[in-house]
Amino acid sequence: MTLKKTHLAVATLLLMWILTDTQKFGNVPLVVMLIIFLIYGENLKFAKLGNMEKAILLYIGYTSFITLYYLNINPDVRNSLLLIIEYFISLLISNFLSNKVNIPLFLKDMGSVGGFLGLLGCIEGIIRYPIWHHLLSGRLNIPNIGTSDYRTAIIFDYPIVCGGFLLFFLLCNILLPIKNNFFRYISIIGLFLAIVLNNSRSAWISLAFVLVLILFKHLHFKRTFKARWLVIIVVALLSVFLIDAIIGVNLFTLLRSYIYSRFSGMLDAGEGQIIRIETVEKSISYWMNGNLQKMFFGGGKNYDKVFLSMYPVVKGGGAFVWNGAIDNQYITIIHESGLIGLLLILYVAITAFKRLLCCDKDDNVAMLINGSILSWAVVIYFYEAFNYPFVFLMIVTLCSMSDRWNSEETNYDEYFKEIKQSR
Repeated sequence: MTLKKTHLAVATLLLMWILTDTQKFGNVPLVVMLIIFLIYGENLKFAKLGNMEKAILLYIGYTSFITLYYLNINPDVRNSLLLIIEYFISLLISNFLSNKVNIPLFLKDMGSVGGFLGLLGCIEGIIRYPIWHHLLSGRLNIPNIGTSDYRTAIIFDYPIVCGGFLLFFLLCNILLPIKNNFFRYISIIGLFLAIVLNNSRSAWISLAFVLVLILFKHLHFKRTFKARWLVIIVVALLSVFLIDAIIGVNLFTLLRSYIYSRFSGMLDAGEGQIIRIETVEKSISYWMNGNLQKMFFGGGKNYDKVFLSMYPVVKGGGAFVWNGAIDNQYITIIHESGLIGLLLILYVAITAFKRLLCCDKDDNVAMLINGSILSWAVVIYFYEAFNYPFVFLMIVTLCSMSDRWNSEETNYDEYFKEIKQSR
């Protein structure tokens, strides 16, 4: 029964992502969350809250309080209250799912789904056209179609959101691979290429950070180097040289120039990175000039919009005005729930870091869950992930699974025994 619920949970999340990308059903994430409750409603049983879940609950609770306190200055009361409701529902569902599903199998299923989506991302990146997004939504709102600046989105609404999910899928395939090695390596290569074609610097930085952490974890305990990895590296290098000899394309040079072109202009006035820097500078200036109360306690959900309406980024003598978003989840958290809210979220990231470093050397499940949380912790520095309920649900689900897996009551043998019996 647990196996069936595991597959069903993965299928429901996939459906939620697809419906979200259609942009035709209003607030789809909330509806799908309620559907999950109906699916599992026959035997609702929640687990005792873990440390990460407690921190998230405190964050949601405090954000609710401060939002209600400053409701009269809120620019979008309906959206703010709806997001907070979705936060509570996300935490309830993530706790329930992590207590009901087989966690390793759930992550394996996610890896399989992600491998398929990664191949779709490669096709989209090569033709530079949002074919899957267009088929689902009927819209062409992805920028730079047909150009070298095109960024893949697949079924995740926006390219930067897509990058975070691709990272999670890649870690699933590296740390909890499927049994068939051929499809495993195809998935890993496809996801890696999809991340490159996604063109999100945030995803690239996050990928490098998490892989270094995981590599350190492995090398710290293991002194052996498996022969199959040497074979894979040799075959990959020979393939690159063969392609260069036959068609004259050096893949290393091409990849290097592609990545360099994205980073070399990141501080230009027209790039998003310079806007992020200026919104951070303006925020710090705002707090230091008589608004320390807002820095410590925040101004409620969506107060960042109030701040940006007063202090937009203006360039070219008014030709360019940016007041859409801070594009930094951590600075946005301070605007909304102050340093109190930020410390609670940082506690979650620090806990994931400690659990990754302290877990058993062979515990790939712990490395995957906590490494994925850390990858999201890096990515959300570059946009407001918490404004996307399906992203918030994914992050909180990983936190709940980390708490379950770290619990002394967890029966690890039962998890893997169940998987073996399903084969």
